[in-house]
Amino acid sequence: MKKTYIDNTIWFIAALVPATVFVWYFYSSTVLDRCYWSNIDSDFCYSVASLRFLDNYSSGFVEHTAAGEGLPVVQMLSWFYLILSKVGLLGESTFVGLTIHKDPLVHLQQYVKFGWIFGSLTYFMVVTTVFWFTRMLSRSNIASFIASLLATISWSNIQFLLRIRSEAFSACFALISLYLMFKAVKSPALRRFAFYVVASSVCLAFALFAKRNAMPYLFFIPAVLVLVPRTSLERSNNGSRSLLLRCAIIGNLIFLPPLLPLVSYWPEFVGSFSTILMFVLFGEVLGFVFIISIAIFVIFVLRARIYQTSIKDHGSLRRYAEDTLIYLLVLCIGFAVGAYISFVHPVLNRYTLFLIIMIVVAGLFTVFVKVRGQNSENVVLNSLREHVVGVRTVLLVSVLTVAWTYVWYVAYRSFVPLSTNIEIAVSRSLFEILHPQSSVSFLSYGENISMSDYLYSVYSSWLSHYRNVRWPELLVILLAISQAVRANHIMEIKQIIFLALVGMSLLFFSALRLLYPFYIIYEDIATIVTVASAFGYLINAFRYKLENKISSNISKIFSFAALLLMLIVSARRTQEMFVMQSQATSYGCISPPSGDTCMCDPYYAGSRFGGTGLKDVIERQYGLECMQAVEMRFEKGIPIR
Repeated sequence: MKKTYIDNTIWFIAALVPATVFVWYFYSSTVLDRCYWSNIDSDFCYSVASLRFLDNYSSGFVEHTAAGEGLPVVQMLSWFYLILSKVGLLGESTFVGLTIHKDPLVHLQQYVKFGWIFGSLTYFMVVTTVFWFTRMLSRSNIASFIASLLATISWSNIQFLLRIRSEAFSACFALISLYLMFKAVKSPALRRFAFYVVASSVCLAFALFAKRNAMPYLFFIPAVLVLVPRTSLERSNNGSRSLLLRCAIIGNLIFLPPLLPLVSYWPEFVGSFSTILMFVLFGEVLGFVFIISIAIFVIFVLRARIYQTSIKDHGSLRRYAEDTLIYLLVLCIGFAVGAYISFVHPVLNRYTLFLIIMIVVAGLFTVFVKVRGQNSENVVLNSLREHVVGVRTVLLVSVLTVAWTYVWYVAYRSFVPLSTNIEIAVSRSLFEILHPQSSVSFLSYGENISMSDYLYSVYSSWLSHYRNVRWPELLVILLAISQAVRANHIMEIKQIIFLALVGMSLLFFSALRLLYPFYIIYEDIATIVTVASAFGYLINAFRYKLENKISSNISKIFSFAALLLMLIVSARRTQEMFVMQSQATSYGCISPPSGDTCMCDPYYAGSRFGGTGLKDVIERQYGLECMQAVEMRFEKGIPIR
């Protein structure tokens, strides 16, 4: 076991070496010296929003009615700026400093460029996730190394070294969430299953807070349960399941009440809000939650049918409903924890204080159990089983709820000035997740005659992408499935098909906006994991036959064909990377177009409609209308170093 861990670590370090070399080469090849307002559509939005976050103002971007996204990126970029300021690499990172600077357009240069460097953290996170996910699925370090190389040279990942955007962060955390769910279904112990589901839910919350394109993962992640006949949840006895259910209920009673006041901000996010609209909105949110609940219930029932277990042997419909409730409650705990983490700010607020208290309590409980030993753990569990039931529990929870409500009220009154603006941002993110109808207006069907024409155009784009770009990857996947069918390896067949469908579905969902250059990363990193896992399976099958001296010409043909296809995949991705890089860095410092969204647009950059306020800063400091001021500053020459 130790030798395997050492080998995996060595391969992982080897995978990080080319990624590190590439980032160094990429940033040293004039990338950081290019014009810093070449991609201001997002660079200026996130930079200014992060400065506003540090000053405890509303970010002016996350809360915007046309955005409602990017909160984790704004938060992490803010901390990145703050740390760099503390070590002297940046000036004082404040929005107030920007508003009083005599030349704010030049002052923003340092924040934009360090924002590009911040993108390298997400870049390495993608490479790391792809490596370990592939390692878990294929049990092959060679396949994992190849997967990390593909992620290293893929333009879908590299492009976010050039601009500050939330897609790579969202796609990566969504993939981590899927990875943790695979770990959950393979966990032998029920408590580890619950831990991984909570961790998966936290990562999914981050992904959705960053970008709503990760929404399909709400259905993909519980669908992992279909891949296995039984998990530790089904293997556990009724007492353990009942204990987990009650602990999940109590956990939600602790975590959710402080978040409920955030709903009071929702009317601000809906135009022409009225009493009737309030009931419609409430019904739409409940409807979406109901759809997710039904989908998860169907997954539990479908799994019993797939593995040919009767309801009598496997459980009743009531048991499936209980499993669904357990999963949903644990999912809610994860989302609540993700929301609390989103409140973490240099200035202490009540939500951060509550999170710290919960971490301390959990840590003390863990230490207590370890100090007292395994027997004490059983005593604790038995005590919980005895006291998390019955009338005594109801009375105890009632008293604690009253006390908890009072404590939260005192904290609420004490810390209101320090967290109101962050509350609006978190509330907006939760609203966009629970009310996906609010994002329908951003679909790109406006130029189509009818909805059918629009869906057909999306399907055509989706099909042409796989036919023209992904055909080598699809052939490797087909070879692996064929080999698994010959060997009757059902688990590998289901795994590969499932991951391939995840990638295809993510691409179709992203194609609804028809913005492939940014959104393709959702599909791409899932496809990389799929094709690398398929290649790893072929390698393992070939190695097994070779070690056992089993002659199989078909296996040899499949393996060499897959190797050739992987070389083609690598060559195509490398060629695309160099072409796209030359295009992205070839232009000079040109004047931004009229009405740019993050510099002079009244909705994104103004303050009247909840924007970043940069438009007002430019007009006040230069004494001209925004675009006139920008053009005037451009004529004087804007330094690019």
